[in-house]
Amino acid sequence: MRTFQGKFSLDVLVGNGPEQDVGRPRIILLHGMRGATQRTWNPQKAVTPWYAELAKQHNCVVYSLTYDATFVRSRKRDSDAILEELALDLIDFIINRNLLANSTVFVAYSYGGLLLKQALCDSFMMDRDFYFGRRRHQLRTIILLGVPHAGSRLANFLRLIPGSTIAAKDLTVNSRTIKALSRRFQRYWERASHALVSVFETRRSDFGCLGVNIPLVRDIPVAVFVSRESALSGLPREIPVEAACDHIRIATFDYAGSEKTLAALSAAIKAAELIASGNPLLLG
Repeated sequence: MRTFQGKFSLDVLVGNGPEQDVGRPRIILLHGMRGATQRTWNPQKAVTPWYAELAKQHNCVVYSLTYDATFVRSRKRDSDAILEELALDLIDFIINRNLLANSTVFVAYSYGGLLLKQALCDSFMMDRDFYFGRRRHQLRTIILLGVPHAGSRLANFLRLIPGSTIAAKDLTVNSRTIKALSRRFQRYWERASHALVSVFETRRSDFGCLGVNIPLVRDIPVAVFVSRESALSGLPREIPVEAACDHIRIATFDYAGSEKTLAALSAAIKAAELIASGNPLLLG
């Protein structure tokens, strides 16, 4: 019996909802710790959100999955147990809402990427011909934004912040959860049929990114939250994409040069669709 109430909900950003958007490809967003739809994905400037541009290019709908990403700081709970329980809840939600009824692209940010990896591994072990209750080929691409495959050194500092989440332990370098999940995902990837795009940041994040809200301190740059080495899994066929921004803007695409990053993501989505259609020669 699951004890952690990691229930999910769905925000429709482009489209009308899973029941109405029958037959349309979809992009599904999954935020990280302390995240929410508006706070994570929408740029602060009054511009068209990046996901709306992708939706227009690929004639698809966009949904954002939300969940309680604050958790409760408790020494009685293991952080990897929380990740496992959230992953099972995510699988149940995707199946119940029939979110993979059409070709699907997942975009996961930071801790959300670890959660997606856990869910993929669990779902695949339940039935190797299906992901989330649907045929494997429906899942075309997963795009991981600033996901700490190998952890983050700044997560050690993050754990000391008052009100920090227990799941911060998952993000430390070589944590038990990080290493176990990497091993499982490597085995999963040997039989996976979808594309993998990993976007890595190159700019330092400030203390505000780490949850510090002290005036004059929160804007001080610290370091790159998720290094290139950690943001890339090192798996075969992985597509690396550079983003000239910090850990926050990697999810909002609110930075100079973001159009190049989006163009690379769009090309990867198109390539995966063409390969799945059985016409790889069209890539040229």
